[in-house]
Amino acid sequence: MKHVCHNCQKEFEGDFCPACGQKSSVGRVNWGSVWEEVKKLGVNADSALPSIANLLWRPGHLISDYTGGRRKVCVSPVSLLLLVAVVVSLILKLAGVSLGGDAYPEAGRFKVLAKAVTWLMNNLGWGMLIQTLFLIFPTWILFRFSPRHNRHTWPEGIFLQLFMSSLVLIFSAFGAGVSPWLYWLIPVYYFIAYRQFFGYGVWGTLWRTALVLLDGLLFVVFLLWLVMAIFGHAGTESYPVGMQIATVSILVVFIAGTLALGYLVGKKTGRTDQSA
Repeated sequence: MKHVCHNCQKEFEGDFCPACGQKSSVGRVNWGSVWEEVKKLGVNADSALPSIANLLWRPGHLISDYTGGRRKVCVSPVSLLLLVAVVVSLILKLAGVSLGGDAYPEAGRFKVLAKAVTWLMNNLGWGMLIQTLFLIFPTWILFRFSPRHNRHTWPEGIFLQLFMSSLVLIFSAFGAGVSPWLYWLIPVYYFIAYRQFFGYGVWGTLWRTALVLLDGLLFVVFLLWLVMAIFGHAGTESYPVGMQIATVSILVVFIAGTLALGYLVGKKTGRTDQSA
């Protein structure tokens, strides 16, 4: 039976187009196409459940297995994050938990940024989720010479934070729907995951994890101030621009100093471990 490929318009016989490889059964989107996508989502959901269980039980080891090439141990972190986001949003909506603030401050031309800042302050979970993007670089610096995953790469760091974002979203949902105290599980799980993944001891993991989270948060604060300064809304009567510049300069020095010091300590202790 002859077919016309809907992708490249080539006429062919068989199940696959010899020019582009697309299936002969693929055509315009219909209800069958919707059902196929639903089935795929169901398959991913089935795979995601044991992945989430392992991520809660042994986060660092699971991430290490996945980044090391054992891809069958878990669904992809992007698919996992997407599924967790959809399920969490649905559950919170059904439970009547608001995900966004209603009252935004008026700020003239700066109203859009004011809305964004207010929304993040009212939704600490999503704010933490966004903040994970800013944790890749400090994690790469402070854990550069770890016993495990020595000189880990940027792609590994990205995958690490994608997995952690799923955990952040899960605990943020519990924090919003059950008790705000559950937000404290987020830094606790960062400590657990970092210790299992990088192999430092309790103290070595603790101070590095604390600096990673603190520097990531301060960097977000710096970026917000920078945007405000660019749009001309940085100064107020009670907190003039000069004082803000001095404060931000201290933040930048602190971030750069802690990252540099952590890098040098890690490099020195790494050489000591190798020589021993």
